[in-house]
Amino acid sequence: VGGFSVRILGCSFSNVQQGVLIKGGESHELFSLDVHDLATSGIVMVNNGAEIGRKHWVHNCHVWNYGQVYPVWSAGINAGYFVLAASRTGVVSDVVVANNKIHSSPHVGLVYDCNRCVIAFNEIHDYAQETFDIGGIHTTTFSPTSGNVVLFNWLHDSVSGNGLYLDEASVSEAIQGNLVTGMLRCYKIDGPFNDNIASNMAVGCTDRGFDVSANSSSIFDSNSALLTKTAYYIVNASASNTNLDKFSNTRPTSLQSQTPTRFANSVDSSQTLYWTALHYAASTSMQKAPGFSLTPLIDVGLRPTEYRSLDPCEAHRNPCRYLSACLQG
Repeated sequence: VGGFSVRILGCSFSNVQQGVLIKGGESHELFSLDVHDLATSGIVMVNNGAEIGRKHWVHNCHVWNYGQVYPVWSAGINAGYFVLAASRTGVVSDVVVANNKIHSSPHVGLVYDCNRCVIAFNEIHDYAQETFDIGGIHTTTFSPTSGNVVLFNWLHDSVSGNGLYLDEASVSEAIQGNLVTGMLRCYKIDGPFNDNIASNMAVGCTDRGFDVSANSSSIFDSNSALLTKTAYYIVNASASNTNLDKFSNTRPTSLQSQTPTRFANSVDSSQTLYWTALHYAASTSMQKAPGFSLTPLIDVGLRPTEYRSLDPCEAHRNPCRYLSACLQG
């Protein structure tokens, strides 16, 4: 509760109500934690009364088998929403959630209700095992949140779930370079307010690659859908949305090789990571998006550290191999 620059490194939390709860405070760090077998959420960041939590950094954490007693809205990582309070308890800001692995849950993967946050290089899979109409990365609907950057995440293998779900309160989100595979719907966009959705890939969705509300004013550029039933679908459309004209539902002839700044593992502060990510997102939105690239996704998911070693199966399981197999098949 509160505090400044508290670091929790290489610890394990299991068989409790929830793994780690951060209320308020500034610049706390959670690094290489194992958090599993929980009644509710894995890692929760919320406010402490009037004190807004800010500049926290959650990275290289493995969260699984959570929401076993209270499944609905219990998330692997929950930024700005406290499920036990049954209400929005106050957004957090300038938080970084990067290189985490979240899986095996009845409901949502990662949920955020925050401003100016970075969600990057996370692997999220096998959620929505008991529910549907939920995302691997999901915004809330309580009030507008803005300025968040969602980059280079891999969401996969949740056949009843959506991949990335922007609900009605999202404003000016930058959603770029993400890969969603093996879902019901890969990207569900209900937020009506100027999100920038570019260079994302949907692969192997049984229903829709991009499911978009008719009132969305989001800008879509250079997104692709591969091996999906429907590339994109406008929900309750009364008129065509001219922003939805840049999808392809054909096999790409080649994957783009343009490489953005690889910032995920080269900085030591959440503030630096946020502004680097924001600069990349802004630079691609001011020009034609480069198209989906596999190159940044080499860095997705858990990384080996002094607190964590990866078994060979984990080390060789990555989205590059997955998508290459799809293209060759």
